[in-house]
Amino acid sequence: MRVERANELRAAVQLPDNGHPLKSRRIRDHLEHFDERLDHWVQTSAHRNFAQDNIGPWGSIAGIAETDVMRWYDPPTQRFIFRGESLDVQELVTAIDQLLPLTRTMSEQYWREAAAAHRATGVAAP
Repeated sequence: MRVERANELRAAVQLPDNGHPLKSRRIRDHLEHFDERLDHWVQTSAHRNFAQDNIGPWGSIAGIAETDVMRWYDPPTQRFIFRGESLDVQELVTAIDQLLPLTRTMSEQYWREAAAAHRATGVAAP
């Protein structure tokens, strides 16, 4: 059911199956699976330096390896950096902004139709 629902939603909002910025789970995975990332860091860090949860220009902490930096947001470039992997946050924001009008219109239409069906049948919408 999950796959069918995802395919129907993607088709409804006209998202391609591949290549869309919202398809990537990289930022989500770095945040949600931080414990696993930390375990990997413990096993692989050469210097055992650690910097996390920083907001500011990238590189403003001198003398630390990129792979020892976790969860850094660089406002000037709008990038999220995790152990040397740099991800474009603005690309995600733009993709969401493009979907917002369509999803708002679809939601309003759904609730109008549900209210009309409720008035006609007395049965509440799911």
